[in-house]
Amino acid sequence: KSFTFNTNVLPTTTGITLLNVPSFIAPGQSYTVALDNASETDADGQTITYSLTANDANITFTPTANLHEFTMAVGALAPRNASIDITLRTNDGLEDGATKLFTAKTKVNILPDISAFAHTVPSKMYPGQVASIAFTGITDTTLIGGLSISLVSNTDDFIFGKTSGINVGESISLTCAAGATRGANTTITLSVTDGVETITTNVVTSVNQ
Repeated sequence: KSFTFNTNVLPTTTGITLLNVPSFIAPGQSYTVALDNASETDADGQTITYSLTANDANITFTPTANLHEFTMAVGALAPRNASIDITLRTNDGLEDGATKLFTAKTKVNILPDISAFAHTVPSKMYPGQVASIAFTGITDTTLIGGLSISLVSNTDDFIFGKTSGINVGESISLTCAAGATRGANTTITLSVTDGVETITTNVVTSVNQ
């Protein structure tokens, strides 16, 4: 009596690509990435499972309910400016198969720098007064879409000529409303985004008594 044994055929990573990985990632955020051209079974019919790991332990990958899709979670301690390699591993239930390294697939974002922030918002204005204001001293090394500033005021005493899509150094108008409350302070919150993350800072002005 004879027996035939087949040698296991290892799964491969040939032709597999990694999709939807952003060029820059932010600590504390999650992203959905996917494998393209990944087979469900290997050459001898064994079901293949895939796993992803990063070269930094602060970045983890968890399979989703969708086939060959993963949630990439970026920990709060992920090092800024780190270049991230991602390794794909395969297993057919019997053995580990081929691996594939996606080198420098993404990078951890650097926040906009507001350490030299300056502005030309008057400290006091009178009702009906119009001033030209600008915000400077904000820099960034990522610049996915360029720095963009948006403004929100905690009162209706001041009216901006523009409240979003403001460039660093761009002049916009600031009007003290005719019915502004004399002596009242207004906090203007600036949100600065680099296309990946947003950082905020405040400017205080008031209506002259």
